[in-house]
Amino acid sequence: KLPTKERIVAEVCKIAGPKNLAGKKILVIGGGSSEPIDDVRVISNKSSGFMATSLCEVAHVMGANVDLWLGNAVHKPGEWIKTKRFSTLTELKSLIKAKGKYDAVIVPAALSDFIPTTVKGKLDSTEPISLKMKKAPKIIDNLRKKHKGLLYAFKLGSRINNDELIKKAKGLLKHSDCVIANFSDAMGSKESKVAIVDKKKSEWIEGTKIELSKKILEKIASEI
Repeated sequence: KLPTKERIVAEVCKIAGPKNLAGKKILVIGGGSSEPIDDVRVISNKSSGFMATSLCEVAHVMGANVDLWLGNAVHKPGEWIKTKRFSTLTELKSLIKAKGKYDAVIVPAALSDFIPTTVKGKLDSTEPISLKMKKAPKIIDNLRKKHKGLLYAFKLGSRINNDELIKKAKGLLKHSDCVIANFSDAMGSKESKVAIVDKKKSEWIEGTKIELSKKILEKIASEI
């Protein structure tokens, strides 16, 4: 009837941890979303969920009460992290509609930018097909309407330089308090380089995703 040794270690780490998020409620939305092409196939992305699980486990050690909403992911959180799963943007929007109150929401999720027109049944695999896609709604807009606390978004860039990435990140500050910007080569990797962009400044940091999570959460702790 004892919990697992991993759970025991996690709770000991929380008791012995810095407690700078003690009593705070943190929601992390991570992983990738999938949108159906037909009743069998989906269009998705290569999100691993590594950043989301790192954020959750570090926040737990810092004393927070953590919830994770997780889409498609290779990395799974420890059993001590309360987790709800979603697949499509529609499912995620339903979770947002029913969400409770949080001190901070962090969104490292790789969510669909385009939604295909869905066909009932299964498309004939012997014939070539063309997919018609429409622009997906931005979930961060829905979150901002429902959430009045801190909101940290993520921006993934590719084939652009550092200055261009930061410029794109600043565009998200309309609906968020801070944006974590990085490049697509960080997907699935243990280490990364990110820019922390808010309305006052931009700062580049690098390290393992655990180390980056600690920096991000320390900033959140100073602002709550």
